[in-house]
Amino acid sequence: MEFDENSVIKVPLQAFQIDGKVDYDLVKIGNKIPMQDSEGHRLTGLVKKYRTIDSVTMDFNHPLAGVIYSFQAK
Repeated sequence: MEFDENSVIKVPLQAFQIDGKVDYDLVKIGNKIPMQDSEGHRLTGLVKKYRTIDSVTMDFNHPLAGVIYSFQAK
């Protein structure tokens, strides 16, 4: 499976609000967060970068996307 650069996007920080407050423990780099797109599809995003006050960079690629692996028969 190939890594898709278009699946790495900036998500507005307000998308992580719970009861009007951002859950900063949720948006830590390396956290996997279950989310939904605008059509209701469930996705899991990986927090890649959180350096701005208004957005979080999320990676929605499959965890093995871009990984090269091989198998050996015994």
